[in-house]
Amino acid sequence: MNMNPLDRGLNLNCDISEDDGNILASAIIKYNHAKSEDCVTNIAFALYNISQYRTSGVGFSEEVSDEISGWIESVFNEEHKSAEKLADIVFELTSKKSNELVKRLYQTTTNEYLKATLLEVQSYKGI
Repeated sequence: MNMNPLDRGLNLNCDISEDDGNILASAIIKYNHAKSEDCVTNIAFALYNISQYRTSGVGFSEEVSDEISGWIESVFNEEHKSAEKLADIVFELTSKKSNELVKRLYQTTTNEYLKATLLEVQSYKGI
């Protein structure tokens, strides 16, 4: 059975190489334009699964990090259940654009838990 990229990401339960993880994450972002809360949550969990099953701890490539950053910026809503998972994903982003995203989200977010997570991301990434 051939699953679409989102379903593959959601159902991932085995190791995935860095390259395959980047390809899958990029496909998920490129082919899922719906912005409903449920869709955003599913995409966030799929990206999180990819980051958890990658065989190396390097993070997403700069190019894919830029794609994911742009998507997060377009869908982030701190009042939605996806916000915490989106904040977790930014730990895995490696581009300058993603670092700027973390700073902007930290400045605009009022939720104390999210602010703490974003502050931790900044510390972890040295930004």
